[in-house]
Amino acid sequence: MVLTHTTNHTYSHPFPTVTLAFFLRYCSPQLNPFASHVLSTDTISSHIDPDTGRLHTTRIHLKKSRMPPAEQRSTGPAIKYLIHDWLSNSRLLPRLGEGLVKLAGMAYISPRSNDDHGGGSREKE
Repeated sequence: MVLTHTTNHTYSHPFPTVTLAFFLRYCSPQLNPFASHVLSTDTISSHIDPDTGRLHTTRIHLKKSRMPPAEQRSTGPAIKYLIHDWLSNSRLLPRLGEGLVKLAGMAYISPRSNDDHGGGSREKE
């Protein structure tokens, strides 16, 4: 069983300002010099719900970062991994990988469960 946490907040800023800030979290290093660890970002889907006015966006980020010491023993000191990022109530992509953990709007996909993105020892199903 996976422990999940959801937080909702209504911002007192205009909708374009809030969405721009959200999308600049993970973008090119030219737009956000603090995101130089992000190698690429792809938008999977994006739409505005006509009934609620909510923006639903699903993105996947390829990120390079140092891993915790326990992970470094099996993977090495630096590894690329995917971050699945969503806004509002967008659904997760089906069957992204075995090591999926939701954390405050992001999901970490363990590199050992997805050999195409960072190498690993497990075979794909």
